[in-house]
Amino acid sequence: SARDFSSSIATKIRFNWLPLFEEHNIKMAFENHDHTYKRTFPIKRNEINENGIVYIGDGAWGVHVRETHPVEETWYLNKALSQRHFILLTLQGTHQQITVVNENGEVVDSYP
Repeated sequence: SARDFSSSIATKIRFNWLPLFEEHNIKMAFENHDHTYKRTFPIKRNEINENGIVYIGDGAWGVHVRETHPVEETWYLNKALSQRHFILLTLQGTHQQITVVNENGEVVDSYP
């Protein structure tokens, strides 16, 4: 949501990790460090695919937030926010749900 998609590190991560995630049918992957919030469309083989993986991140509670890439101009982003937040993950059997709450207590996103 904040870094360059085609940077050498991002490319290496996609090259090395994504095949493993897809091979093992991961449904959601969490990442952090960019001080923003993001949720991607489901992605498989570097394109939007309803059977793909949703990437959630990036961690922004109690830190200075960064600017995000514009959602409407970034093919993989479904939602991106420059807000402090926490992500509540609910796991119940095979059901997975996230609720994202900002520092004012407002729900700013949920999936599914």
